[in-house]
Amino acid sequence: MHTKSSPRFQASNAAKWIIFLSLVAAWVTKTPYGQISDFVGGNFPWPDDRSLKWPALLLERTIVEFMICIPAAYLLAGLYRRSLHISILLTSLYIPIATLDLSAPLRPSYATAFVFFGMIVHAALLIGGVLVFKEKNKTIVR
Repeated sequence: MHTKSSPRFQASNAAKWIIFLSLVAAWVTKTPYGQISDFVGGNFPWPDDRSLKWPALLLERTIVEFMICIPAAYLLAGLYRRSLHISILLTSLYIPIATLDLSAPLRPSYATAFVFFGMIVHAALLIGGVLVFKEKNKTIVR
């Protein structure tokens, strides 16, 4: 067991801070979103029928959020005792940044609904994922 003054404890604490600050920086700059969204959008089987446009957009957005939030939730639940607080912080950082995504080609009401949907999916996957992974860790440790 490591005491709070041991070098190993301080190193692991520093690594946790570096990971935390990296996650915050990634969320603020939306670094992984652009690349993952381009990848998913490029490989997504977009329908030819215009009536399926919105279900396809919502599914594509859900896949992008899943690819971002589930690994982050797993990392947070495994590393941090206060992972729920961190996931709420990351979600609260995401909300104002997501509002900047209001697309020009969409009508404003649709764009707002689409961004709002993304915020809900993001919060559900990140915060819910942390809660699920925390519960799984408790079950495994017992």
